[in-house]
Amino acid sequence: MAQDVVNIVSADASGGVNSITYNIVTDALLAGAGCLDYEGLARVEIHLASSNNRGAATKVADAYVSAQGVQRTVPVVGLGVTRYAWFRAVTMAGNAGDWFPSSPTGGIAETTSNQVPPDNSVGTPQIADSAVTTAKIGDAQITTAKIGNAQITNAKITDLSADKLTAGEITASITITGPTIRTSVSGVRAEMSPTGSFLVYSSLGQIGSFSGVSAGFTVLQIDKTNVGGPVSSFVTSYDSIASDFRNNNAGSSSITAQFINTQSGGGILRVGYSSAAGGYAAYAASGAYGPFTGAHDGFIAKMDEGSIGEIVISTGRVIARGTGIDNTVLQLRRAESRGDRRVFGVITQRGIFTGSEDIAALPLRRFGGMGTVHRYLATKFDRLTVNGLGEGQILVCGRGGDIDNGDLIWASDMPGKGERVPPDTQMTAGLLGAIVAKATESVAFTDPDQVKLVACTYHVS
Repeated sequence: MAQDVVNIVSADASGGVNSITYNIVTDALLAGAGCLDYEGLARVEIHLASSNNRGAATKVADAYVSAQGVQRTVPVVGLGVTRYAWFRAVTMAGNAGDWFPSSPTGGIAETTSNQVPPDNSVGTPQIADSAVTTAKIGDAQITTAKIGNAQITNAKITDLSADKLTAGEITASITITGPTIRTSVSGVRAEMSPTGSFLVYSSLGQIGSFSGVSAGFTVLQIDKTNVGGPVSSFVTSYDSIASDFRNNNAGSSSITAQFINTQSGGGILRVGYSSAAGGYAAYAASGAYGPFTGAHDGFIAKMDEGSIGEIVISTGRVIARGTGIDNTVLQLRRAESRGDRRVFGVITQRGIFTGSEDIAALPLRRFGGMGTVHRYLATKFDRLTVNGLGEGQILVCGRGGDIDNGDLIWASDMPGKGERVPPDTQMTAGLLGAIVAKATESVAFTDPDQVKLVACTYHVS
């Protein structure tokens, strides 16, 4: 028959950091595993007091049987803190045994450690996973002195994301001696290499290399290499400039931007090029422009007819003059008489002029607003783009007869349409001024008033 209570025969204690560990032996354990008395033990109560007086003690924990016997570590906060302990075993039936120690003033005294862990004594096994949290690390506590050389390796960084980096500024001089730095491993990206070049890529491949500063002036040089399509499209207006390259350096051979194709037969295009003989917006230092069609700005009264492919003449009215002698913009209208020497070119575009556009010959608008000239033109005129040189097409009627490849074309008496110049016409200086184009294909007409779009080269002198 099992005894009614289980009693404690011995106990010892050891102090730790902010804790005390108790080892307890009961008579049930001494009897051996498997006996009825052993099976009757439920737990051991642990009572602690800050003085050697059991009347002041309170229960702080229960200790249970394990493979190590009855053992329990009790938290006690503080360095060098002493506590007095009394124990009492409780059976499965809830019966409590005698107090141990039996004396109310004979508690087992033990003191917590009065030292923090010594240097280099806490290793990885002693730190639980996720135990070192943000709250445990004070502001600016992980300093350079705390991090050994080469200690933060790739294996220690799994995800260096944007939210791990606070806004700041690198003020020290940085030397790149390692691999290339790029914003993306493929597709559109910016890239810096250890050689000092700044490269720009697109999904088509490498676009260019933006390189250094040469003596006296800054050069922006783009080397085109194996691009399978258009390099870029620059949208420029006074209101919104997507790309604005500027060179404020004086000199007779200053270049704002230079585009170079290093392949055999490749050309060199200089943009914003000044020279001793005068400046150029674009200058082909090597190679030719192609395909080439030269166009002019112009205005046509809103009430006047005129559409793409038709011939227009100058009315003699100059709408505006540029700040230099390079540009003027004229009022135009459709040609209506045969061999008119006032021909200006062939309409390639007609659109509403809103007043928000900048035209080279007009005064520049300021701060995005419309000046008096712009406002007036927007009310009275449409804007034209007129081809005057290069290759293209022209509307021609059959009033001058069928056209052979190589025939000259001038204005007819059908408004806006051209016709063949009779091959036997004696060309005088006056008649040469009337030539609009030269046909580059043969065309037959079934009626004198039939109109066809004919391939040509423009020859407006």
